[in-house]
Amino acid sequence: MNIQNESHESTVARIREGILLFNNREEYEGLLELYPKKASLYRAFADFLVKQGERSEAIKTYERASELYLETGRSLQAIVATILAWSNIKPSHDQGRMFHAAVQAAIKAETPLQSFFAALSYPELVSVMLRLVRVQYPANYTVKIFGDSADELFFIVSGNLKETTYLSEGKDESDHRASVRQLSENDIFGDVYPLGVKNTSRSDVESLTHVELVKITRKVLQQLCRKHPRVEFLLAKLHKDPNETQDGRVWSSVRRFVRHEIPTKVNLIISPKTENTPSTQTTGFTRDISLGGACIDLGGKHLPIPVEALQDAGIKVTIKLPSLDQTLEIDGTIVWSFKGKDSEDAGVLVGVQFSTLSDADRNALEAYCSGGDAEQNLLWDLWDDFVKG
Repeated sequence: MNIQNESHESTVARIREGILLFNNREEYEGLLELYPKKASLYRAFADFLVKQGERSEAIKTYERASELYLETGRSLQAIVATILAWSNIKPSHDQGRMFHAAVQAAIKAETPLQSFFAALSYPELVSVMLRLVRVQYPANYTVKIFGDSADELFFIVSGNLKETTYLSEGKDESDHRASVRQLSENDIFGDVYPLGVKNTSRSDVESLTHVELVKITRKVLQQLCRKHPRVEFLLAKLHKDPNETQDGRVWSSVRRFVRHEIPTKVNLIISPKTENTPSTQTTGFTRDISLGGACIDLGGKHLPIPVEALQDAGIKVTIKLPSLDQTLEIDGTIVWSFKGKDSEDAGVLVGVQFSTLSDADRNALEAYCSGGDAEQNLLWDLWDDFVKG
């Protein structure tokens, strides 16, 4: 393919999500000249070089990807790139210790997962890395099912997934206490904690895009923690969420903004980037919302634009905040979309990333999102009358 025929930024995003793969090294090298600091491009190029049998070049490229990931504080992605490099050549102890020091130096206080990896000693980090199993799934793949045995802990390396957590006793579609949220890179899922207790999954997890994960089983974690008891302490610390509610959520999110499961009706103006596709107005409701964005359910209504045109579309979200008697208009971008596969009328979910908020909008949205559990439960109880009415 000719990379000049499409937006370079769009091409980079599609490569990162596993949607687009080049057939020759010249196309990768052409993009790397334009984006010499894009870690995900180096990572994709290294994967390509391995398939071509150019292992020596692949190792160097994985190492460069790892360096760039650490520069932006993405420890998990750096660890996976390093695992792939080391799978092609056994590292020396000096190389291992240098990588451990680089992971420690990359720590940022707002990311619990970074703190977890940075707190590991050199032997502990290597032990964890040796036991991580890398898996990839296409879009619309069911990774985890409610009620199944919960024997694996997953770390998201790239891509987006939808997690539906059932907060009551059963998996009843009419139960409004089922919460839906987006999971993305550096998030964690899997009900394996406490390690000594056998659990069943409290959620369904389905991929929205191509995803790369690393996982570790409960049994392997138990063995690792017997050898390195401090790892279990760090897992417990990672598990502990000071903002944890009574929704049964296990692993704390590492997202910058806390998402709140508040159903709010919204009016939308969607402006696709696709040529000759006009803007459209529609309505939906928020499945979760934060200062950074929202997951919006468009329902099963017929949209005058194809789902594919929603990707990267501009969007204006008008939100009436009933508890504050205030209306906000926030611009954003649709960063992912998902359509159910059961029928033509299946519902559509979109993930919206907000543009920079004004101080007034930020304060109003923060006040609305910070309502207590009782207020949020009341909103769920009023769901049929308020949102669907």
